[in-house]
Amino acid sequence: MAEPKFITAKGSTSLTDKPYYIGFVQHDSVMTKKETYEFLAEKLAFSQANIRAAFRGLSTAFKNNAAKGLITFFDGVASMRIVVKGSFANSNGPWIKGKNFLMLNAVELDPFKSMLKGVTPINRTGGIVPVIKSVLDNVTGIYDVIAGVNAFTIAGTDLGPDTSKDDEYVGVISSNGTLVKAEIVSSDLNTVKAAFASALEAGEYTLVVATRSGLGDEFAVKTATRKVRIG
Repeated sequence: MAEPKFITAKGSTSLTDKPYYIGFVQHDSVMTKKETYEFLAEKLAFSQANIRAAFRGLSTAFKNNAAKGLITFFDGVASMRIVVKGSFANSNGPWIKGKNFLMLNAVELDPFKSMLKGVTPINRTGGIVPVIKSVLDNVTGIYDVIAGVNAFTIAGTDLGPDTSKDDEYVGVISSNGTLVKAEIVSSDLNTVKAAFASALEAGEYTLVVATRSGLGDEFAVKTATRKVRIG
């Protein structure tokens, strides 16, 4: 297992003047479905078509069990079930949206559980930062390749550039260091949709999301980057 890392962000509380810190797991990269199928096909010597079918079968089994209130066991990884969260006024209390909700609960199973016990994550002292996990061309459905003026979606964490601020943006940097900004269609913390006003020269670029991120004294404009291809 690769050495996991976590970051801490500073918060505050009305009960004391002292700050407290909470941790968030952070990943250097996240495998797409395509990358997952390719990895398993190489490791297990099965075709990607068979692996996709197996994942669809697991998904169907889980949804069937969840609908019946049953636990699904993923051998060697975790047992998963849907649980009810939130309190009720009495035994006949009605379901109140917002207060009551369903949540997926997962309990680790060996050998995955034992593997986690032997891991000590390392703190990344830089604090919370925006992270790009994937870039998808909305028209072609291809990751990390943006065709012409096609709209594209950036998925990640702590994104959400504010279009009213000049120093928050989505853009690409060419090999010669030229920055070209895209027009942001929609923006929230987990997804940003954007498109370029005109087609760029084909080639390799560095996609950049500049946004204010962090808590407390660390709240400032920070950037997340990812290599993409235009054309």
